[in-house]
Amino acid sequence: MLLAKEINNVTAVLTFIIFVITCQDIAVDAWSVEILSEENVEYGSTCQSLGMRVGVFISGSVFISLSDQKFC
Repeated sequence: MLLAKEINNVTAVLTFIIFVITCQDIAVDAWSVEILSEENVEYGSTCQSLGMRVGVFISGSVFISLSDQKFC
């Protein structure tokens, strides 16, 4: 019974996080379309994708480094 309650709590928290991430993604897309000039609008998506990939790579590398006992 306790495990089912924990699964429900984790599911609720993760669903909320995904909802917030989705809202943030839509807001950033709309903001980039509105702030960029018409000839530069296509670069907004490229910059967002590149920034996400760089962020994932850097945060993953830092996490792996901090998980290593020799590094810490």
